[in-house]
Amino acid sequence: MIDVLGNVAALRAFTTDPGNRAAAEWVADCVAEYLERADKGVTLEEIFGLKPGRGQSPWWEHKVRANRDAAIRYLARPFSVYPISEQARRVVDAASRYRRGRWRFDRGKAFVDYKDSKNRALFDMLRCTGGELPSEPIVRHALADREIPDLASNGHGPIAEEVIHDANWSE
Repeated sequence: MIDVLGNVAALRAFTTDPGNRAAAEWVADCVAEYLERADKGVTLEEIFGLKPGRGQSPWWEHKVRANRDAAIRYLARPFSVYPISEQARRVVDAASRYRRGRWRFDRGKAFVDYKDSKNRALFDMLRCTGGELPSEPIVRHALADREIPDLASNGHGPIAEEVIHDANWSE
């Protein structure tokens, strides 16, 4: 299976770090392969491993979901002693409260600079969903995969992109 987000990260490494030899070699190999096969209808998207398979979502949707799921997992950390279904309910309840309150002021922002990591995670989650509350089944699915992905950061990215030590917030 193609690691689409890994390929996107390699392309970003190539464009942001000219000294990254591995990324430069990978890009050079892909371009060479494209030049050899372009006359056969192969696209750059296919060569770089970014073309979604039949019935699959494009890479940018995978990244949005990964960010949303990382925020969900972060929000559930204080409830880890409970079953996943209860964790999901509590995350959705917290998101609902945030959406009715602070979200009204935050929704037009590209990022928020909250010292309160809970509200930052809630902002990241709702920004990833276009302001829609994720359903409990979606939250349960995100909680079933506990690993937080390593995502590229622009300094104002999702909560998953930084190490946060203060997960001891209360409802």
